Amino acid sequence: MKRAIDVVRAGRWPASERTDTVTLLFDDRYRRRLRMLGDEGLDFLLDLVEPVVLHTGDGLKLEEGGFVEVITASMEVRER
Repeated sequence: MKRAIDVVRAGRWPASERTDTVTLLFDDRYRRRLRMLGDEGLDFLLDLVEPVVLHTGDGLKLEEGGFVEVITASMEVRER
């Protein structure tokens, strides 16, 4: 299984090396270790040394090269 071993902040990683994207809900954006499925089907393990808050545009650096771009899912706000 592919492993994402580092987070590179938005604008600091080469977008040309993007291999997939992953769309995350708010509760899934503070993680250290979690199996993830990319939007285009890449199955990988987020395997960081410590938990990190992930933001839109961040790149999850894959151990064997390439990046998975983080996209934050939009959340609807409902009025009562």
